[in-house]
Formats: sequence, C-alpha cells, structure tokens
Amino acid sequence: MTPRQPPGGRPAGRCPSCQAPARPGERFCLRCRCDLATGAPLRPPALEPLRVVTWEARIDDERAGADGAPGPGRIVPLRGGRILLGRPGPSAGPDRLVDLSADPGVSERHAVLERAADGGYRVADAGSRDGTRLNARDGRRLAGGQAVPLRDGDRVYVGRWTRITLRRVEPPNAPLTLPLTSAAAPPPQVPDGEGR
Repeated sequence: MTPRQPPGGRPAGRCPSCQAPARPGERFCLRCRCDLATGAPLRPPALEPLRVVTWEARIDDERAGADGAPGPGRIVPLRGGRILLGRPGPSAGPDRLVDLSADPGVSERHAVLERAADGGYRVADAGSRDGTRLNARDGRRLAGGQAVPLRDGDRVYVGRWTRITLRRVEPPNAPLTLPLTSAAAPPPQVPDGEGR
C-alpha cells in the first residue's frame, strides 16, 4: 500500500527534503527548516557590507605661539545626535558639550552639530555673540538656527581663534554585515501542543 499523494507529489505529512513528519497546517519543517509547500530551503536575507563611519573634530587654536606656529590641536570623537560647541554654564542644557572655553570669543551656546539622517553632520549657529563661519575665518556668518550640511574636511570657525575641522573616519577593521531588509521568510510555525 502506498501513502496518499497530494497534488504536489510528496507523501502527505512528510517534509520533501528530509522526510521528517510534518503536521497539517505547518509551513516549515521543524528539522531542516525547508518550506513544506515548495521543498525549498529557507534562505537568509540578502546581506550587504556596511562600513561603520564615524566623525571626529580636530579643534585648533589659530593663535601663533612663540615659534610662529598655531597652538596644538585636540581630537574629539563625535558621538550622538546633538553636540553643543561652547563653554560650560547653566544654559548649556542636556546636549553633549565640546568645551571651547579657552577662547574668550566663544559663547556659552555658540554652535550646534547635529547628526543628519545620512550619518553626516550639520552645523548651526546657536545665537552666538561672535558668529559661526564655515570654511573661512573672514567668510560670511551662518544665519542663526539654520543648519548647514558638513562635508569631510570642512572647517567651522568660532570665537576669536578656534578652528574645528570635521573628518570622516573609516575604521581599518573589516566591514560589518547587516541585513538589507527584513523580507526574510517567516520563522517556522511551532506547534502549541494542540496540533495548531
């Protein structure tokens, strides 16, 4: 006697791939995870290499020292959605602060760096006394509150002598791999003990 053959040509109640028993209504084999209707194995979602790009700010003092060279700079990694450029004080608020208090021309809330949707940053003057300029110390002041997108290598000038150069930093390690979409096949149905 041969087992009953459904229209798909496989024995009823068996996985077409590994022949494990399958309960009625199950879509995926619990042993090999293949699709019971087609016999095709589950495929993971498409993956694409993803480079984790971070940003950093190099803060330089443009005043010339005794040797005629500008003062030493410092590197500040940029992390977070909003970063305040200014000096500590009661109006600094909850934003992360990059302390520029060595420059007397820097206001308490001088400028704000905001993370953009594309992973880059934008700069906006926060109503500073001396203004914020982009890519030229003697250039046009940014309009208060208007966010301007920044590119790798852009220079933001604040206060009397502070220059902030923004840099994209791509780590030397291997790229991370993340799913492009969540359009993977649904997980197998697990019986609830009542045959469903």
